[in-house]
Amino acid sequence: MAGEKRGARNRKLPIHAELIRLGFLDYVEAIRAEEHVALFPELYMNAEKRGGAHFYERAWQHMVDYVAERLPLPVNPAGKGPDIHSIRALGSSFYEIDGVSEIMRADVMGHAREGTNAKHYSKCMATEGIDVVLPERRDFIARYVPTITRDVEPHSIRLLPLEKRSRVGAGITRKRRSDAGVTRTGDDAD
Repeated sequence: MAGEKRGARNRKLPIHAELIRLGFLDYVEAIRAEEHVALFPELYMNAEKRGGAHFYERAWQHMVDYVAERLPLPVNPAGKGPDIHSIRALGSSFYEIDGVSEIMRADVMGHAREGTNAKHYSKCMATEGIDVVLPERRDFIARYVPTITRDVEPHSIRLLPLEKRSRVGAGITRKRRSDAGVTRTGDDAD
């Protein structure tokens, strides 16, 4: 609703081949046919919620709970466990260990480029073109994003009515940034 936090987030990245195999492009067409602007409109149904907060409550916390039941998750000295940014931090750590260039890391992660060369002279998209750059990034994504859905069979896309799509379970109640001093519970948390 508020747009991108910074210009670096407006980047061109290929879609992982596994998402395409599972029907993501058909999903995009189904969303367009419903005339939605957002790719996941159910995340913006409630005007009080931002998409990221809604995703966190509806999906991310369930993923963390699932993993935590199967292996111990680290907690920092302040008692904070993993959050959605932990995945980004882990990925960036893998890229660093493998010697991925800072420019590629910044571009893929949506960070601003740092330094004169990265900001002003590295113009691969402009000089080489999207037909060269996107396959390089597709290979990058294929290398670092594991395919855990190989055994999942693709099915045709059938969207639920919008008001039913966001109900994937009750997330653990958390404080919103706008009401940091208020703990919300039960139905008033929705």
